[in-house]
Amino acid sequence: YKLAHHISKFHRIELPQKTKHQAKRVLLDTLGVAIYGAKTPLHKLAVQATIREYATGNCIVWGTNESLCATGAVFYNSLAASATDFDDGHRAAAGHPASLVVPVALAVGKETQSTMDEVLLAIVAGYDIGTRFSAARDFSRVETFSTGCWGAFASTTCAAILLKLKAQQIMQALSLSAL
Repeated sequence: YKLAHHISKFHRIELPQKTKHQAKRVLLDTLGVAIYGAKTPLHKLAVQATIREYATGNCIVWGTNESLCATGAVFYNSLAASATDFDDGHRAAAGHPASLVVPVALAVGKETQSTMDEVLLAIVAGYDIGTRFSAARDFSRVETFSTGCWGAFASTTCAAILLKLKAQQIMQALSLSAL
């Protein structure tokens, strides 16, 4: 409950200019590698094989002419961001938080009509919580360094900020992220 309560307080934070600037850099870097990743055979095959599994919507699938529901756009945009392994890296977390956080921030931000400042705050919050989860692992016992092992906590935090969830709702969402 303490973590959910902590996350719920992010709504009240005014990001310092340096932090906002870095969040913008992360966002732009992720978009750049995702647009390149969307041109890879892996991404094209995934879109071709499964695009009809998702409902249409107003969230853009980067590097395509498709617009899907938030869930579909997040899936394909995260895939595109990590397709070439050029996405950001975080040494303490041993992973790539932006490939999960940025697609969620932009899709959920679009759905909730969030401001850019709210989107940047969600990116920072998701990045912060996700990397803390990862860095807290006992690396001597880690069998895989896949971002997917802790990325759900980053993505959930990011969405919770934009959806303006209360602490109790965040706690339930984080519990589902652990499944």
